[in-house]
Amino acid sequence: MANQILLGLVVTLAFVVKRLTGFGNTLITNTFFLFFTELRFAAPAELLTNVPMNLAMAWKARRLVDVKFVLVLFAFVLAGILGGALILDGIRGRPLKVLLGLFVAADSLIVLVRGRAPSVETTEPEERARRAPVRGPGDALRLTASGLSLGLFGVGAVLAAFLARRFRDRDALRGTLCAVFFLDNVCRFGAYAALGLYGRETFRAALGLYPFVAAGFLLGQVLDGRIPERVLFIGTRILLIGSGAALAAANLGG
Repeated sequence: MANQILLGLVVTLAFVVKRLTGFGNTLITNTFFLFFTELRFAAPAELLTNVPMNLAMAWKARRLVDVKFVLVLFAFVLAGILGGALILDGIRGRPLKVLLGLFVAADSLIVLVRGRAPSVETTEPEERARRAPVRGPGDALRLTASGLSLGLFGVGAVLAAFLARRFRDRDALRGTLCAVFFLDNVCRFGAYAALGLYGRETFRAALGLYPFVAAGFLLGQVLDGRIPERVLFIGTRILLIGSGAALAAANLGG
């Protein structure tokens, strides 16, 4: 019971962050979930909690979302998703927990040291930044890597960092991210189901988390615009560095 309450509070916090930024919830939830379960269970269950909010946020910002831009990006992301799902099915136990912990801690530390919130990273005119979704092999590689991160961990931080350089408008960034994440959710669900990663317990766990997802969404809606972006940025990154490092340390040498 205590673990369920703790996970519920983590999910609420994660979806407050999701509502405010458009991403980051999987970094929080999957990192904490892995103290209690395996990634091949946590990632599919957490995916199911994401679908309603990704769809709602993408729909709310639909006038700001360029469908062609999203589809071109996702064509490159999809290859990584499929590869990540295969790795998730093939590697079990502690190695994946250590890998995710190190990934989360390192990514959060790098972003924190750079000292910039994602929505203020772009330095070029937004129309120019969005005109060509993929500009060369480097972009294609980064998008494929973001898909690998999504397929394996359910984590969209790499994609968020990529898109943050294309958008100054926070609503457009959130809407575009959630549109891509919704497509990711649909494709990953199919891939995970084909690999046999869904069972009755997975759906039951996700269903039990929906009240906390709703609470996080509503609380985030109330707090939107009231919490300084800098405070949110620093607070979540410090939390992720600590939890990622703890997850990796707890599973080393096992």
